[in-house]
Amino acid sequence: MIYLVTGFMRSGTSLMMQALEAGGLPVVRNDARDQITRFHGGFAYQANPAGLYEVSFEEMQQVGFPCQHDGKALKCVVAWLGLLSPHAYRVAFMRREPDQIVASAWQAFRIRVTHETVWRWTHQGVRTLENRRDVQDVQYVEYADLVTDPALVLKRLDWPIDAGVAAKVINPEWHRCR
Repeated sequence: MIYLVTGFMRSGTSLMMQALEAGGLPVVRNDARDQITRFHGGFAYQANPAGLYEVSFEEMQQVGFPCQHDGKALKCVVAWLGLLSPHAYRVAFMRREPDQIVASAWQAFRIRVTHETVWRWTHQGVRTLENRRDVQDVQYVEYADLVTDPALVLKRLDWPIDAGVAAKVINPEWHRCR
């Protein structure tokens, strides 16, 4: 079983991965990729100081990926869901209001994202998961619920974590773009 976290960028995927890791679930990380400093508009910034938990497109193309990560949490960009090899998956699909994603993408990265793009990729991801026979369960997790009542949301996942410990890494102050 692979515990898959997905969603559109700025929907809380990295936050969910941080919580799962704190709760005791082994996670797939690419520490080199997490430390990338991004450059936009003439200034540098760390995309997410706690790490992005992202694997590269190249890693996804390697033989045996993601099957060698059985029993771990893996973050997959929503656009790449169709590239995952067949395996048993339980999914936490992160969702956030499109207005908040648009504002957060601009604030964090100075990237212009349209509501239509958020809607299109999110719905495409849902359709992809619905059509995969290897997906055993999909839990749709609202970002606002995760930062408001993380213990309840994490317990509802029913994944092999200590939901109470996992919830402690989530700070409601992080919900800036409302």
